[in-house]
Amino acid sequence: MVWKPPKTDWKDNDVPTSIDFNRIEENIKENNNIAIGSGVPKGAILMWSGSNTTIPSGWALCNGINGTPDLRDRFIVGAGRAYSIGATGGEKEVKLTEAQMPKHSHTGSTSYSGSHTHTYKGFPPRQGYGIPTGSSGWYEESKNITTDSGGSHSHSFSTNTIGSDQPHENRPPYYALAFIMKL
Repeated sequence: MVWKPPKTDWKDNDVPTSIDFNRIEENIKENNNIAIGSGVPKGAILMWSGSNTTIPSGWALCNGINGTPDLRDRFIVGAGRAYSIGATGGEKEVKLTEAQMPKHSHTGSTSYSGSHTHTYKGFPPRQGYGIPTGSSGWYEESKNITTDSGGSHSHSFSTNTIGSDQPHENRPPYYALAFIMKL
């Protein structure tokens, strides 16, 4: 359809004809086409909240068909210094490496002083072992034995490994819309 100039030289007793009404109807349709489609350049991509089956004529779902990029399940990033138009990237899941973990340390300590002793109840060598005697405690011939000082010493230890080394999702909260492109 092409825009047709409206009649502007009406006289007082002129009566519109079917040609005049057809011209008005055609001009309204053409104005709608201009407003709906021509104002948006070919290749423009918009977010669409309607059903994929009700995409307007002259538009296509961005699914990698009909010359559209496949934007299904994708976030959009602005092209510029870091990303050129059409670049893709990112991962659905991320598995952190040791280099990506924050710097941290694990600490612990033990006493290194050996100048202490321990006392325990023992039995004379002839008994060979201790025997509990009910409410009276140990066998009556027991005596206190003190150990020698141990001297300075240290202990080494390690911590348990935790975590399951599994990838994780790194996605912000979202609301899904379809992308459509002007053909």
